[in-house]
Amino acid sequence: VRTALTPKGTAAGVTLDTPIEAATRELVSVTDVRSERGAVLVKYQWKWTPTTMGEAIGYTAADPQEATARLKKADSGWVVEDAGIKR
Repeated sequence: VRTALTPKGTAAGVTLDTPIEAATRELVSVTDVRSERGAVLVKYQWKWTPTTMGEAIGYTAADPQEATARLKKADSGWVVEDAGIKR
C-alpha cells in the first residue's frame, strides 16, 4: 500500500511516519491540596482539548478526568514527582 498526502495535508504541516497530536491535556480545576510525608498531594481535574488537527479529524474529547499529583520541595521550587496521569 502506498500512502501520499493531499495538498491540504501537506499545507497543514503533516508529514508521513510522524504521530499526529489530536489533543492536549488541559487543567480544569484543583479540587484538593494536602500535605503528606514531606510532599504535597494535589487532586485535580483535567480534560483533553482537541488540537486543530484533532478537530479536523472529528476527535471528540471524553468528560474531564481526575488525578492526584505528588509534588516535592526542591531548591528551585516545587517539583512534580508524579502527575498522577496514567499514560
